Amino acid sequence: MVSIGGALGGAAINFVAPLVFKGFWELPLGLALCWMIFLIVTLAYRSLHRRNRWIFIVNEVLLLSAVVIASVRAYQQIRADLVNDQFIQRNFYGVLRVREHDFYAVVPIHLEDQNIRAYHRFALIHGVTVHGYQFHDENLRNLPTSYYGKLSGGGLAILNHPQRGKGMRVGVLGLGVGTLAAYGQPGDVYRFYEINPAVIRLAKGENGYFTYLSDSQAKVEIVPGDARLSLEQELAAGKPQNYDVLVLDVFSSDSIPVHLLDEESFQVYLQQLSPEGILAIHISNRRLDLVPVVWTLADHFGLARVVINNSGDGVITYPSEWILLARDPALLANPAIASHAESMKGYVSHVRLWTDDYNNLFQILK
Repeated sequence: MVSIGGALGGAAINFVAPLVFKGFWELPLGLALCWMIFLIVTLAYRSLHRRNRWIFIVNEVLLLSAVVIASVRAYQQIRADLVNDQFIQRNFYGVLRVREHDFYAVVPIHLEDQNIRAYHRFALIHGVTVHGYQFHDENLRNLPTSYYGKLSGGGLAILNHPQRGKGMRVGVLGLGVGTLAAYGQPGDVYRFYEINPAVIRLAKGENGYFTYLSDSQAKVEIVPGDARLSLEQELAAGKPQNYDVLVLDVFSSDSIPVHLLDEESFQVYLQQLSPEGILAIHISNRRLDLVPVVWTLADHFGLARVVINNSGDGVITYPSEWILLARDPALLANPAIASHAESMKGYVSHVRLWTDDYNNLFQILK
């Protein structure tokens, strides 16, 4: 019966729950249901009633209290999801939310407005990870925000590449709200790889929350599906993209796709990268220290590398950590990039090279 229950539960969670629930509501509802079943079973257990009436009454009162508390908690969680979120949708890849954040702040001086006033922004949240946000204000709407500001590793790589202004090709693994498209210029191509169809719809402008893609001056392309498979299929078809900058932005959550951070995947990235290309890897993560993993990969492929830590400004950008890799060290020696690089003198990675057959997340827990 335990095995049957596990099989039925697994099927229900993976196939039924995403169709019935907008959020992860089966846990609080399940707890309330378990207490209710426990209460019903004990009420039907008449021998307990006959043996000791007062124990029976106390037992039922406690169980009834548990049912009430669990039901109230389930109601509060579901109501909070429905009230606080502008948009909530669950699919195979988890729960996706759009929340509107209102706050008061002084806009930084480069925006030519020093007044304290209210600002509104929509944020895309997947699980507990923020995948970007965009301001409502017309003067702020096209600003690169969150982890992608002009002083972030991704921003520095794009803004200071020799091909900037000459028709760049930028590839991005992980779409989010499409923030990096804000850097696009006429003649540029920004090609995003995204596995979650709900993310694609929202970034394209569904319900009007996000407009980075539609506002971009670059030609924007979106490739649905697993990014590594898509990149491999392009190579197999004889269509390498020759990216000037290839951004890996898929490692911020608590569950990272390790198949996008190993030897075989890097072989694919380097084949898709132009000889003068920069591989920009976003490694901001609350649980995992990805520096040694990328460092070992850089050593294995003989790549120059710099680590960019940006503290953000607290209004437009978040603190972020990036590693930039390139075949040509001169690309990363650009003063605009080098001046923001961390001093990694003497740093040595002791992490074994990750491959399709080996990885070790325990080694890199923070």
